[in-house]
Amino acid sequence: MHERLVLTVPTTQRCHSCSRFQLDGAFDLPRSSCVPCSVGGVDVPLHPDLGPVAFLLGTWEGEGRGSYPTIEPFGWRDTTRFWHVGKPTLLYEQRTKDIETGEPRHAESGFIRPGAQPGQIEMVVAHNTGHTELATGVVGGERIEVGATRVQGTDTAKQVVELQRVFDLSGDVLTVTLAMAAVGQPLTHHLEAELTKVTT
Repeated sequence: MHERLVLTVPTTQRCHSCSRFQLDGAFDLPRSSCVPCSVGGVDVPLHPDLGPVAFLLGTWEGEGRGSYPTIEPFGWRDTTRFWHVGKPTLLYEQRTKDIETGEPRHAESGFIRPGAQPGQIEMVVAHNTGHTELATGVVGGERIEVGATRVQGTDTAKQVVELQRVFDLSGDVLTVTLAMAAVGQPLTHHLEAELTKVTT
């Protein structure tokens, strides 16, 4: 006679820090607390050097609008995530979809790191367009401004000379803007998205 195998599936809840789903009971602190993420089942607290940028932690969703002198205006749906693994580095990823068809569009991933001086930060980003971006900037309150000191493209990537980003949290809305100098155009406003944090 065969024994019955009974599997118990634990319930889950969302980590208040990174918004990823974890086993029930792992995270039960209020969102305002500096709660840990789990790495390999081990809770890791936020590194103190990330305190100034901790307001970014979580998954954000919303819509954006884009324009540039060389293209037609367009819109997209945006999912942007910031999380940590206990090191003095904030991990970052953005995924976008066409606002009408839902087809995947732009994607980028990278890191935000403390800069050499208090209030300074560094940002490293890789784009699916074939570009890598090294940026430095400042953080004050719940606003970050960074400018790319170096943009490198692959052989088939379009020419991009300069990028400037702003992350500005006002109330529950994170506004992200990007200006770009590319394909012979001077530094010009290119993208703006308004995002709200995903909650459980």
